[in-house]
Amino acid sequence: MFTSKGLYSGLSFTFLALSLVLLIAGQRYEPSDLECAQSVSSWSPAWEAVEYTWQTFQNGFSQKSIYRGVPTLELEEAWNASLQHDPIVIPTNQLTGLHDAETQLVQPENGNGALAYLEVFRNLGCLNLLRQHTYREEYDYSYLDAFQGTEAQIMARVDGCVQRLREVLMCLGDTTPYLIMLTPEKAQKESPDFNTLHNCRNFDKILEWTKERESPTLHKLPNFVNEEQFKASMPQYTEEAVRLDDGRYLATFEYTHQLHCLYNLFRASYMDSYPDEKASYDENPQEWHGRVDHCIEILRQKLECDRDTGLVLYDWVKGRKAPTANFNVARMCYDWEPVEKWAQSHEVNDFPKKPKNVVQLSRIP
Repeated sequence: MFTSKGLYSGLSFTFLALSLVLLIAGQRYEPSDLECAQSVSSWSPAWEAVEYTWQTFQNGFSQKSIYRGVPTLELEEAWNASLQHDPIVIPTNQLTGLHDAETQLVQPENGNGALAYLEVFRNLGCLNLLRQHTYREEYDYSYLDAFQGTEAQIMARVDGCVQRLREVLMCLGDTTPYLIMLTPEKAQKESPDFNTLHNCRNFDKILEWTKERESPTLHKLPNFVNEEQFKASMPQYTEEAVRLDDGRYLATFEYTHQLHCLYNLFRASYMDSYPDEKASYDENPQEWHGRVDHCIEILRQKLECDRDTGLVLYDWVKGRKAPTANFNVARMCYDWEPVEKWAQSHEVNDFPKKPKNVVQLSRIP
């Protein structure tokens, strides 16, 4: 027969044992990369396709890539294959709290699902437009929708893409450092190493997931932003290096180089407005394209690495007969000011003198 004292002791022991088990389990549990990413990202149905893998960007100036170089049929097909061409359908009951359900474009034949694009493909589509536009002097892209209309309309699309990519890069605020290498065989004895390590989302998985769910085509263009707005949004300090590890290493952060590359594409798109840019192209078109292609490749790898699975939805808008894409997507972003202030407080203008017997690279990787 149990006594009340015995019962109390048994319950106390059980409670203590359970507490210890929960404590140990709690200490051992670590959230996955995906769980961490979900906690700072907008909801997306594509989370089920997200996997993470470590990748080293291949960003050398002469690095070969199927996405880089003089336009060919194979190159255009490679870019085309990496894009989402039709929207996907998402049940509206899954969008609670994400968007205003009353204004969304829905398809009754698909269970009144909302039509949407994934951000990563809109971003890559914008970068592809900028790439094609930099070759407008040599190649005729007038058969593409993005190059239809007046010059002002085409430039409005280009400006909209620059604005979109600027917001993405500043939101992500990539603080991965790329180091400055000693390269004695070069005229410039120090050179940046752009081949940096990143934890990326598996692009093929997300692309496959999206292709399986695409619906009939809808296509809309980005909003316009003028040059003055863009230049005002740029970091107002030079792209200087910072010292790491008590001054042993000289480095610059990825986000500054990414924004620098985006600004180069902006200048390339408005070549006639920048005499020095036009002169550089006229003097050596091949060298000019090599520099521009280098920047496009850097931004492509960045966008494909982050694989933004946020949703671009379509809305009905008063005064418009056709549905309109809503590119105002909520994101959890880096606070730009603290990052900018940190970089300013740590930047250096002096490059160190080359030490004797220093370990050197024979060439840039």
